[in-house]
Amino acid sequence: MSQTDQELLDEFVAGEKRALDILMARYQCFLKQQCRKFSGGNADDAKDLFSIVIFKVYTEPPEQLLKIRHMGGWLSRVAQNKAIDLQRSRIAEERRDEQLGRFYEIVDIRPHSPEQTLLSSELAQQIQTAFDTLPLRLRDAAQLRFIEDASYELIASHLGISQVNARKRVQEARLRLVGALKAYCQLSSLSSLPKSYAFDGGVGAGDDYADGNVISM
Repeated sequence: MSQTDQELLDEFVAGEKRALDILMARYQCFLKQQCRKFSGGNADDAKDLFSIVIFKVYTEPPEQLLKIRHMGGWLSRVAQNKAIDLQRSRIAEERRDEQLGRFYEIVDIRPHSPEQTLLSSELAQQIQTAFDTLPLRLRDAAQLRFIEDASYELIASHLGISQVNARKRVQEARLRLVGALKAYCQLSSLSSLPKSYAFDGGVGAGDDYADGNVISM
């Protein structure tokens, strides 16, 4: 007579490592089906998800596994939660790449070689850090303008300020962001920032307030 799931878990907690292998072999087909379902039928994503769930099982503290009363249900919940995490991670990565592309346009940085392209991930981290260090009043304006591509009218309405002040905040945020990234760009093999940008707090020719005139972006 085959052992129950609970008996196998009891054995595993008692030190019989093979008991968990037997238990996972029992649920392997079921888990693969669940992974395919939560991956929308994508075979590669299902394989990745299956591996993640198995890793979760084998790294879970034994005393936590002992609390499981329905292994199939628990595995299904883990697979669903991990699938959600993967989706969120992909969305975050796509958003990061989109932010990076927009910031390339803002500060006129372009990776011109495969080696420079590899720096994109690191640059994205630098961009995020630069955003995080902005004062809150500038960060909100920068987020709306650079990331969400909001108009100055919308920024002004959202923040409860005039459009002139909205432009000023975006301008100040841009100068701070470019300044924060200047050292990184000089140390990396990325192309130099345009000379038109002023890093001493002044306004460059490429900015909204060039020559004292408002230039819409």
